[in-house]
Amino acid sequence: MGKNIALSGFQELLYQIFHYEKKYPVEAVCRLMGIEQRRFYSYSEGITYFPPDLIPNLYNATFLFDMQTGRQPAGEMRIWTFLLENTGLEAVNTDRERNADTVEKELLEINSLTGQLSQKFLDINSDGKITDREHGEFSCLASAIIRKVEGARAKIRPTRGC
Repeated sequence: MGKNIALSGFQELLYQIFHYEKKYPVEAVCRLMGIEQRRFYSYSEGITYFPPDLIPNLYNATFLFDMQTGRQPAGEMRIWTFLLENTGLEAVNTDRERNADTVEKELLEINSLTGQLSQKFLDINSDGKITDREHGEFSCLASAIIRKVEGARAKIRPTRGC
């Protein structure tokens, strides 16, 4: 791997996915991205930096390739996982066709979890003392609600801002 610049973590990820694992054929991904292969190689081999504005195109190309070949789950989620590292956020794979059917169910689950969280709060706060175990249970339940809400939010496309 010849390089003129220090490889960024993202370029190392590209090298891992496309050259070491050979999970996606570079030719097909470049065609789907609309870029030349030599340009892609210059990014993944550390000759030039990968432009951030091409990241959505890269993910979409892996998604389209997976859809064309029938591979599930579709899309290289490590791209988003890398970008979201240390942000407290996580990438969620969603099936847009299935979303309409599942959002209502997820909202009911969120409602149920919220009721459990309220009851847990009343239970642990009744004596005015919160043990480490109670704090942990409350935090885990709150985290579960946040994950469910984020998953449901990812499936709903807003018509306008909040």
